[in-house]
Amino acid sequence: MSLYLVHLQLAKAANVPVYLDAGGMEGPLDPRVLECLTLLSPNETELSRLTNMPTENEEQVSGRLCLGIIDTEGRLVMSVSC
Repeated sequence: MSLYLVHLQLAKAANVPVYLDAGGMEGPLDPRVLECLTLLSPNETELSRLTNMPTENEEQVSGRLCLGIIDTEGRLVMSVSC
Protein backbone atom coordinates (compact mmCIF):
# COMPACT_ATOMS: atom_id res chain seq x y z
CA MET A 1 0.00 0.00 0.00
CA SER A 2 1.36 3.40 -0.94
CA LEU A 3 2.03 6.12 1.59
CA TYR A 4 -0.32 8.32 -0.44
CA LEU A 5 -3.20 5.88 0.09
CA VAL A 6 -2.40 5.61 3.80
CA HIS A 7 -2.65 9.41 4.10
CA LEU A 8 -5.98 9.41 2.26
CA GLN A 9 -7.37 6.71 4.52
CA LEU A 10 -6.21 8.56 7.64
CA ALA A 11 -7.89 11.74 6.39
CA LYS A 12 -11.13 9.89 5.71
CA ALA A 13 -11.05 8.26 9.14
CA ALA A 14 -10.61 11.71 10.72
CA ASN A 15 -13.50 13.17 8.65
CA VAL A 16 -11.12 15.52 6.83
CA PRO A 17 -12.46 16.45 3.37
CA VAL A 18 -10.20 15.32 0.54
CA TYR A 19 -10.35 17.07 -2.84
CA LEU A 20 -8.41 15.64 -5.77
CA ASP A 21 -7.51 17.47 -8.96
CA ALA A 22 -7.14 14.61 -11.44
CA GLY A 23 -4.32 16.39 -13.32
CA GLY A 24 -1.15 14.44 -14.00
CA MET A 25 -2.73 11.06 -13.34
CA GLU A 26 -2.37 8.34 -15.91
CA GLY A 27 -4.55 5.26 -16.08
CA PRO A 28 -7.58 4.41 -13.99
CA LEU A 29 -7.95 5.64 -10.44
CA ASP A 30 -7.52 3.06 -7.72
CA PRO A 31 -10.98 2.33 -6.24
CA ARG A 32 -9.43 2.59 -2.76
CA VAL A 33 -8.44 6.19 -3.59
CA LEU A 34 -11.93 6.99 -4.89
CA GLU A 35 -13.46 5.72 -1.63
CA CYS A 36 -11.48 8.35 0.30
CA LEU A 37 -12.38 11.36 -1.84
CA THR A 38 -14.87 14.04 -0.99
CA LEU A 39 -14.60 15.59 -4.46
CA LEU A 40 -12.86 14.65 -7.71
CA SER A 41 -12.22 17.54 -10.10
CA PRO A 42 -11.21 16.48 -13.63
CA ASN A 43 -10.86 18.80 -16.60
CA GLU A 44 -12.21 17.78 -20.03
CA THR A 45 -9.19 15.67 -20.99
CA GLU A 46 -9.09 13.92 -17.64
CA LEU A 47 -12.87 13.36 -17.73
CA SER A 48 -12.52 11.75 -21.16
CA ARG A 49 -9.80 9.44 -19.90
CA LEU A 50 -11.74 8.50 -16.76
CA THR A 51 -15.03 7.83 -18.59
CA ASN A 52 -13.77 6.66 -22.01
CA MET A 53 -16.14 9.22 -23.58
CA PRO A 54 -15.31 12.10 -25.92
CA THR A 55 -15.23 15.57 -24.37
CA GLU A 56 -14.04 17.69 -27.28
CA ASN A 57 -16.99 20.07 -27.15
CA GLU A 58 -19.82 21.06 -24.81
CA GLU A 59 -22.40 19.00 -26.71
CA GLN A 60 -20.43 15.79 -26.19
CA VAL A 61 -20.15 16.43 -22.48
CA SER A 62 -23.65 17.77 -21.77
CA GLY A 63 -25.44 15.54 -24.25
CA ARG A 64 -24.01 12.26 -23.05
CA LEU A 65 -22.87 12.70 -19.51
CA CYS A 66 -24.79 13.50 -16.37
CA LEU A 67 -22.73 14.18 -13.31
CA GLY A 68 -23.70 14.09 -9.71
CA ILE A 69 -21.21 14.94 -7.03
CA ILE A 70 -21.93 12.98 -3.90
CA ASP A 71 -20.28 13.79 -0.60
CA THR A 72 -18.93 11.17 1.77
CA GLU A 73 -22.31 10.95 3.51
CA GLY A 74 -24.04 10.11 0.21
CA ARG A 75 -25.66 13.54 -0.20
CA LEU A 76 -25.88 15.12 -3.63
CA VAL A 77 -23.92 18.37 -3.44
CA MET A 78 -23.79 19.36 -7.11
CA SER A 79 -25.28 18.04 -10.33
CA VAL A 80 -24.89 18.73 -14.02
CA SER A 81 -28.00 18.03 -16.08
CA CYS A 82 -28.02 16.41 -19.51
